[in-house]
Amino acid sequence: CNNKYKLILKNKIFHRIIIPLILFLNIFFHVSHYIHNIYDPAGYFEPKRLYLKIFMGEMERTFIFNFPLSILFIIATRKLLLSCTNEQTQSFHMLIVVTLYSLMSMISVGHYFYEPVWNFSLLCNITITGETIMAFLLFIMAIFIYQSNSNKSIDYIYTRLAASDKSEVNIPMSVNQQRRFKSKSSDNESM
Repeated sequence: CNNKYKLILKNKIFHRIIIPLILFLNIFFHVSHYIHNIYDPAGYFEPKRLYLKIFMGEMERTFIFNFPLSILFIIATRKLLLSCTNEQTQSFHMLIVVTLYSLMSMISVGHYFYEPVWNFSLLCNITITGETIMAFLLFIMAIFIYQSNSNKSIDYIYTRLAASDKSEVNIPMSVNQQRRFKSKSSDNESM
């Protein structure tokens, strides 16, 4: 009955708007950077060895890097969005995949290690910094989501035993109540 609602994003602005927006902006800047790099490779001042033909064409090395990165984005997006649903799960795999994607995407800032910022055109700077900033934000959000999912407290459900008011005094505690009582008493002993 509740299974049809388990994949609905949590009812918070962060989960419903901000995360999808950052994911969209990240892929937008990544694709824009990649397309503009193909359109104007000289504008990015990359080493010439990246453009040497290996098998088929001059842009093979950037394609070999960007194609798996795009596939990793799809996997990271799925895992991140599943961690934001009502049936959230603590997913260490989500954290690993999103971290890997984010770090690989932030490699675009490497352009600035090869050439100073002011040598790039405005469009090059927008695509480089946009992709890097969005990947960094995605990384921070993945850490936040992972921590919030792992810090989710487990609520104990107490079962009430069916009995009349007169006999309730003699009924032993339920197993859940005993576990909770033991954990509270052990917490008090450790202080």
